[in-house]
Amino acid sequence: MKEQKTPDFRALLQSLIADGARQIEVEYDHAELYVSVIQGDLGVGISPYKTPEEKVRADAVLAELERAKSIQVGDKTYRLAFNITENFGEPCWLIRVSEKKDKKSNK
Repeated sequence: MKEQKTPDFRALLQSLIADGARQIEVEYDHAELYVSVIQGDLGVGISPYKTPEEKVRADAVLAELERAKSIQVGDKTYRLAFNITENFGEPCWLIRVSEKKDKKSNK
């Protein structure tokens, strides 16, 4: 049986945003990190990260994105707004995504 590789966390976020995700939730649950896309009151689970190394890398990416407040996806830049809460004592990030408009173009 072929071992399934966990997707690169930044690439996963970029792919979700490129596909139209505008609210992404990242949370720990029972020592695993889960990524979900939120549409209204519905969350659709996308990918669990089960290894400690992946969680450490995901934490580093989240910290970097929170400082930058943006992410590049293709030729577009998206603004990121973070709301960090707790879920049963573990961190939970809600990331709101909006397209950053070019200031030169007022159209």
